[in-house]
Amino acid sequence: MLKQQRSAQQAQATLDTGFQRRHRLLNSADFKPVFETHPWKSSDRYLTVLAICNHKPAARLGMVFMKKRVKLAVQRNRLKRLTRHSFRFHKQQLAGLDLVVLARSGAAEASNPVLSRSLQKHWQRILKSKSLQSQSLK
Repeated sequence: MLKQQRSAQQAQATLDTGFQRRHRLLNSADFKPVFETHPWKSSDRYLTVLAICNHKPAARLGMVFMKKRVKLAVQRNRLKRLTRHSFRFHKQQLAGLDLVVLARSGAAEASNPVLSRSLQKHWQRILKSKSLQSQSLK
């Protein structure tokens, strides 16, 4: 019993599901290259995701949920929470990328499962675009 608990704790420790400072775009200098160059872009009716290579071992995430697009703070906070949650579980695959998630007008009305699926599709599209570009460079 004690061995099972210990191995479960070790497994939990190895699965890095936090959202630490090193996984965030923090200031305008971090966001600027993503907005200016964004070689990879994925959009749907709820969200837009921009991405660039950051030449670092960890993926970094920035979120832009403007009051113009998402009126209520409760809705903006929900979008941030869902985005962080999805990013935590995909950040190993997204390593080496700076990503910015922008809300579109329909995001506030979308349900949590719809937004989660949308984010998952965006991560997959970005990774596919990145792998296609890296293959063409070889």
